[in-house]
Amino acid sequence: MVFEQYPPLPGRKTDDMEPNIAVLTAAIQNEYEVFSVRGGEEALRVLEQNPGIVAMITDVVMPTMDGLTLIRTIRADNKYKNLAILANTQCGDLQQEEQLLSVGADDFVHISTTA
Repeated sequence: MVFEQYPPLPGRKTDDMEPNIAVLTAAIQNEYEVFSVRGGEEALRVLEQNPGIVAMITDVVMPTMDGLTLIRTIRADNKYKNLAILANTQCGDLQQEEQLLSVGADDFVHISTTA
């Protein structure tokens, strides 16, 4: 999801799992304008077309472009230097968190792997 300035803050959610999209959208849709996309390439297009986006939540595992590649690509472009990037991670996966921080994620949204 990508978020804007309030009201509503533009936000962006990049995830290919419908349950994750639904939960995160429901949690923030009253405070943020939400753009839901299914992958990294679409996320880049939406960022380019919506310069007011100030934050993004991305999944790590996605088709065509994974979250690590997406974050690296975004951080390589100076115009997104102030974009806040949160990554969906599995709770307790410290190695994944270290990788995400090393490529430019700002923080994490922990997801449960149990139903």
